[in-house]
Amino acid sequence: MSEDIEQEEEVNAISDERKQLVKDIMDELGLKGGKIRRVILQFAEEHNDNREKIIFDAKRAFIAEINKSKKE
Repeated sequence: MSEDIEQEEEVNAISDERKQLVKDIMDELGLKGGKIRRVILQFAEEHNDNREKIIFDAKRAFIAEINKSKKE
């Protein structure tokens, strides 16, 4: 029973780190919105939180939004 609690706490800690990583990337690229956040979270899972790979995929996926935010 205590092992389950420890594993759950570990998952929550990883999740918090991943959420912060995604928030930082979104701020860096000037992206906003829940839909974009969920896609970037998926990229983070696919690339094991490798920041460079996540940013590369995000730029490819959201190039129009990134350009739009830079113009403003």
